[in-house]
This record gives sequence, structure tokens and C-alpha cells, in this order.
Amino acid sequence: MIELHRTNVSTRADEIENRFKELVIAHKVKYHPPETSDSTHPLPFIKENDKIYSNRDEIDHFLRELSGELHQMRIYTSDSCYIDPNTGETC
Repeated sequence: MIELHRTNVSTRADEIENRFKELVIAHKVKYHPPETSDSTHPLPFIKENDKIYSNRDEIDHFLRELSGELHQMRIYTSDSCYIDPNTGETC
């Protein structure tokens, strides 16, 4: 399960949460008071199973990878025809 840990007021956390909604991905949002942020995991951060993504680069990379994986999964699990990008063949 993907969890977004955030404070109530955070533009960056809002961006991340909106991205999850755009991707239509199941996730939980856990709110923390601002003083709970520490140097190890500053808020906002994403937790997926035992892995934590806490800085901007890690979070952006995670979101790009997630978006790509979801796109691939949805292409092959939908009831539509597609063009294979490697061969140009259609289904």
C-alpha cells in the first residue's frame, strides 16, 4: 500500500496527492503535525511497503516510475487494440 505522509498545509504534498489522484492509484494519506518531521524523513514523504521516498528527487523518480508502470499495465489489461511500439504491429 502506498502512503503519503504529510502536514495539513503543504503545497508539495498537495502536488503529490493530486498526482496520485490523476494516476487513479489506491493510496492512504496520513496527516502529521509539522513538528513530527525529522532530518531522517522530512515531510512530505511516501512510504511503499518498507521503502521510504523522502526527498524531492526520490519522490519525483518514484512518481515517474509508477506512472510508467501503470501506463504499461493499463495498455495490456484493457479491452482495446494497441500498437506495439517495438514492432509497429497491432493486436
